[in-house]
Amino acid sequence: AEATRSQLDPSIVMSQRLIERLAVAGPQTLDAIAAIEGIRQWRVTEWGPALLAACACA
Repeated sequence: AEATRSQLDPSIVMSQRLIERLAVAGPQTLDAIAAIEGIRQWRVTEWGPALLAACACA
């Protein structure tokens, strides 16, 4: 959904590898997302809250 809103290819927003790392880490804060290897600050800034919400639902 975030990729569609941003008019970006979903793989630009988050690669499968990063999705897997995010799922394994189960972050509960933006800092925890930022600490995941491969997650760049622009992703945290742009999509961090949505990522946290998605992790909370999992």
